[in-house]
Amino acid sequence: MLGVNGSRPNCSVGLSCLLIEVLICLALKEILMQTFAAHLKEKLQDKRFRKLYEEERQLAELSLQLVVVRDKSGRSQKEIAQQAKVTQQQLSKLENGISCNVTTLLKVCKALSLKLELEESKELEPRSLQGAIIQTKD
Repeated sequence: MLGVNGSRPNCSVGLSCLLIEVLICLALKEILMQTFAAHLKEKLQDKRFRKLYEEERQLAELSLQLVVVRDKSGRSQKEIAQQAKVTQQQLSKLENGISCNVTTLLKVCKALSLKLELEESKELEPRSLQGAIIQTKD
């Protein structure tokens, strides 16, 4: 905790003030997460919001999977982009969840030895397809 002038107050036990600060931060984080969870639950009642949220969640999940696989391969964005014959900027956008075209996604998956599969969603209308599932090639 900070004193009036922004400095830390003198503590007789060195780490006790730091521990108190950490505990306060954790408690505030928990309160914020509960508030966010309640807010999100309320917003998800709206059908349009829920649809957009799900699309963004799937895009973020896909992007994260690509980053994890690339990191595990030990290769840089530049190396993967060169192998995929796309620009490093295109790969960066893909990894950051910014929309790209399907061709770019397929090229990057191939460079990472991944295959792209689609799976029918139980939550959406019967004939629509859910987001992509990426699996390492066997």
